[in-house]
Amino acid sequence: MRTITAVNSGEVFPFIVSDNWYSPEEEKLIWKELDFYYRQDNLEPAAEYSAMHEGVPLSNSWRIYPQRIFSPSYKAISSIMSSMKKFHDKEFQDFLKKAMPQGTQFCTSNKDSTIISYYEDSQEYKTHHDQPQFTILIWFYKEPIKFTGGDLVFTQPNIPVKCKYNRMVMFPSYYLHKVTPVLMDKEYRNKGLGRFTITHFYWSHQD
Repeated sequence: MRTITAVNSGEVFPFIVSDNWYSPEEEKLIWKELDFYYRQDNLEPAAEYSAMHEGVPLSNSWRIYPQRIFSPSYKAISSIMSSMKKFHDKEFQDFLKKAMPQGTQFCTSNKDSTIISYYEDSQEYKTHHDQPQFTILIWFYKEPIKFTGGDLVFTQPNIPVKCKYNRMVMFPSYYLHKVTPVLMDKEYRNKGLGRFTITHFYWSHQD
């Protein structure tokens, strides 16, 4: 059963955590898509696109860009992108408006994009902020888990958020945050047993 919680609501850095974000039926469809991307060797080095610090990429993970595969008119074919409608149902948006000051702004957003990240041994994302207005993360991995680490940390207030299967975390993109290094034994590498992150970005744009 899905639960939605406001963390630090009313404080300087409020954010949203929801466990069991996808239903069991949705999970099956999401896994079919993730397995397709991984098998088809669609992984690209995040270093080519991630933010830089003194000329060094902040992320050494892998990425997939579904919107390069599915044009806007075919967006519904992707289970990952079509499931984004969950963020626009009335129940969620009503909760969001009460849970964080920025909630009203999210409810008027009209643009979005999606990235899928994949982390294996020694891969991380150092402290950074994102460019859009809102960032949403959803974590997937094969169970039983074959790695440690991969947690999210909001670095300004130093608040960790445990990487948990089918957990969704939503926050304003300007929050500084990082992903702690994923650590896994050699026998589990290169088999799709690492940490998948589905990232949705939202923002408002006037044409």
